[in-house]
Amino acid sequence: MKLRGIVLAAVAWPGLAAPADLPIDADRACQRLVKAAQARQLAGPGRNGTYVCEHQPHAAARFVIALRWRGDGLPPAGSNLVGYYQVDAATGSIHAWDLGEDQPGEALVSPPRTRPAPARQDHADTPRHHP
Repeated sequence: MKLRGIVLAAVAWPGLAAPADLPIDADRACQRLVKAAQARQLAGPGRNGTYVCEHQPHAAARFVIALRWRGDGLPPAGSNLVGYYQVDAATGSIHAWDLGEDQPGEALVSPPRTRPAPARQDHADTPRHHP
């Protein structure tokens, strides 16, 4: 398994990705997941330590990652698994990963929003006056 460690830092991460940052590779998928985990304090509030990504077998369009915690507050015996997550390579969205169903679950981070195109007005119902 490939391990990637990133030290926990108190960082506000509002957008988590700009459209120019897409598509992403495995390293950036891990970085994106860790930043989301930090912002949401998935390992618990006020803990010092590191989130570690363990990349799971995946398709080219997504990265499935086991997110683990190494730091304060670990029980003497037990798991350091925070959860399994999917990072979509094309959109950057992050979802919890349902191992039993082998599919994405609840969204943790939605894809970056783009400004919608103005609504097209259809004038088919507008009465027409002919001279």
